[in-house]
Amino acid sequence: ALLNKAMAQIEDPTVLASTQVVMVSVDPARHTVEQLGQYMPYFNKDFIGVTGEFFTIHALATNLNAAFQKIPGGGEQYTVDHSAYIFLVNPKGDYHAFMKPPFSAQSIADHYQAVRALFKH
Repeated sequence: ALLNKAMAQIEDPTVLASTQVVMVSVDPARHTVEQLGQYMPYFNKDFIGVTGEFFTIHALATNLNAAFQKIPGGGEQYTVDHSAYIFLVNPKGDYHAFMKPPFSAQSIADHYQAVRALFKH
């Protein structure tokens, strides 16, 4: 929801048109592609939710230095603790930057646009 508010703070249509927000589920056992497809529009119809095989997600998280851990709760019940960082990946697919809490919509928008301005295509 905060990322949706941050995108609303960006006034440059070129920046908006060339930005893709992707949320990666770190719980592939419970988050199917179909579930993410139904869930993501509640945040923003243009946001994408992805999942995959556990080891693929783990490799991505490791490369981004994003920690997550399954916390048992008895039987099928568990939670997944995860970082709250926002990662920026440039159009070439390279890790470019990250933001860490505390967040505000305006600070996310401002920092994102500043990082974008430094990126050379």
